[in-house]
Amino acid sequence: MRVQFFSLAIIFLALLSTACASRTPVVQQVSSVDQARCKFLGIITGSSLVGGDSSQVGLGNAQTEALMQARLVKATHVIWVETESKPSGSRVAGQAYECK
Repeated sequence: MRVQFFSLAIIFLALLSTACASRTPVVQQVSSVDQARCKFLGIITGSSLVGGDSSQVGLGNAQTEALMQARLVKATHVIWVETESKPSGSRVAGQAYECK
């Protein structure tokens, strides 16, 4: 009985987290925005200890971190202004906007 309840609780939490994740707005990565309909929210940054031969993975990790920051400030669009990968790690910076 106790195991069944625990299993049902885990299934319920998994379904709940999936439902919440599907409602998370997607931040569009663009090269420019219409200044007349977009409000600048600030600079977002991300970093990763992965670099060198795995630079694409490191840059992807850094961008994921930065996009999470963008979602927190309710950004709808991001323009990447810096992407850098070295053997010691990767980092990115972007301008976050809310566009109507």
